[in-house]
Amino acid sequence: GIRLLTQLIASQPYPLRELHLSHTGISEVAVATLVLSVCSSERYPFQTKEGAWTGCWMRVDNNEILAPITLVTALKSLKIKGLEMV
Repeated sequence: GIRLLTQLIASQPYPLRELHLSHTGISEVAVATLVLSVCSSERYPFQTKEGAWTGCWMRVDNNEILAPITLVTALKSLKIKGLEMV
C-alpha cells in the first residue's frame, strides 16, 4: 500500500506538485509515512518556473484520520525541513 506509493514517488524524475488521496481509507500512520517520505527527499521543497519555492500539496481528507490536529502537531514537532509549510 503506502510503502509502494512512497517508492513510486521517490522514483519519479521530477517532484510531485500535488497528491490527491481523498476517500482512500488511509490512516494517520499512512499519512505520516507519506509526509515523512516526501520531506526526507532532496527534491522537496522545489523551485517553480516562476521562481517560488514550494512543496508537494497533499489532499488526504475523508480518510481514516481520527485525530488530524494531533497528527499535524506530531509531525511539526519533529522539526523536519519542509514541514513548516503544514
